Amino acid sequence: MTTQTISSKIVVSTAPLAQLSCDALIIGVFSSEAKTEGKAKKLSAPPASMAVLEALKLSAAGKADLPSAIGKTHTVYPASDTAVKAARVVCVCLGDAKKFDIKQYAKALKAALGDCANEHVKTVVSALMDAPIASGSMADKARFSMSLAYEACYRYDATLSKKAPPRAMNTLVLPVTTAQDSALATLGAAQGAAIGQGANLARELGNLPANICTPKYLAQQANSLAKQFDLGIEVLERKQLEALKMGSFLSVAAGSDQPPRLIVLKHNGGKKGAAPQVLVGKGVTFDTGGISLKPGLAMDEMKYDM
Repeated sequence: MTTQTISSKIVVSTAPLAQLSCDALIIGVFSSEAKTEGKAKKLSAPPASMAVLEALKLSAAGKADLPSAIGKTHTVYPASDTAVKAARVVCVCLGDAKKFDIKQYAKALKAALGDCANEHVKTVVSALMDAPIASGSMADKARFSMSLAYEACYRYDATLSKKAPPRAMNTLVLPVTTAQDSALATLGAAQGAAIGQGANLARELGNLPANICTPKYLAQQANSLAKQFDLGIEVLERKQLEALKMGSFLSVAAGSDQPPRLIVLKHNGGKKGAAPQVLVGKGVTFDTGGISLKPGLAMDEMKYDM
């Protein structure tokens, strides 16, 4: 996996986003009022996005091929006579304004960030932070923004002889207008970065072939995580598992020449005396149980049952 580090930059400003210089500026439009009975109406968009559309002279529907289905995108390259300083503006449809929620927000943003990653842009500004979401906070929007940026930049190349250039995105700017929103966005962005990096590691382990990602290899990755994040770790091998009479676990491992491992990672960050929270993951590096019952086209998906 090509390691990708994306920094978040929370900008507190009331200045028009069109004035920000960047490689890509993401804006959104709603689809609910774009057209009625085939007749174009004035576009509906969050305030920051509408300001950019006006700067592009595209605030009236029908003036450009703007997207009308959620997650669909259209890239505009600003003309020299506009006030927009971004090299490109990625316009994404947010879906129906009346039904807009955090799921629609994530779906739309994922599509826009994917376009940016495919175009190998470095600095991206998201104008969607002011999109009105009934059941979502500024922290939620920042969290999704960062985790989806990491997802957009992931690509598997560990076993490929010819590796494509890594995605270039390295900065995601999230503009807000108040100090309170800045604090919430900063927290959400930090959480989103952690989620994004963790999810990409899980993707990499799932994509690696089973003759590489063995139980021993998985334990090595766990040891690396423990060192990086100062976690406690315990890796139980066959004799210890037998002493604990973990028969079910050992019976599954008996189907492989690879010796089993049971990995325990501990984060001792709670208050003294607090009850522990335990998360149990499957972690089977290749699950052959029921593989013969799968349709032929789905057999390869057993690899991702880890």
